[in-house]
Amino acid sequence: MSESSHIFTVFSKSLQIGNIIEYVPWPPEPTSNQSESSLDCGGEYNSSSGIIRHPLGGGNYQNNENCTWIISAAKYITITFVSFDTQTRRDYLYVRDGQSMSSAVIGIFSGTRVPSSVPGPVKTTTTSAHLHFTTDYTETRTGF
Repeated sequence: MSESSHIFTVFSKSLQIGNIIEYVPWPPEPTSNQSESSLDCGGEYNSSSGIIRHPLGGGNYQNNENCTWIISAAKYITITFVSFDTQTRRDYLYVRDGQSMSSAVIGIFSGTRVPSSVPGPVKTTTTSAHLHFTTDYTETRTGF
C-alpha cells in the first residue's frame, strides 16, 4: 500500500493489526440511485480486520453524500483512525455500537485532524459497528 494523504479507518478485533484487507468492491456497479462518483460510498463487511477509506479513488469526497458502512466481526470491534479531514460542523462521521441507525452512538467526528491529533480508538461492546458519513453542499475535503 502506498503512502498518501488519504485517511484510513482501520478496524480489527484488537488493537494489534494483523492481516489488513482493503475492501474495494469489484466490479463496482452503481445502483439505480447511485452515481459513478459515489461507488465507494458505503458497504457491508464481515471480517475480523480491514480498512475503510473514503473516497477510494483519491481526491475529495462529494457534496451531499449519505454513506453507511456496516462492519460485523466475531468479536468486539476497535476502529482506529490514522487521520481525518472533513468540513468542521458541516460533514460528520457517526460511529454506532451495533448494526443500525438506532444503535447507540459511540463517536461523532467532524473537522480536520492531523495524524498527531486524530480521534483515539473507538471500541464497540457488540460484534458490529455502523458508520454513517453525511456531508452538506458547500465544501469537500479528503475524508478518512
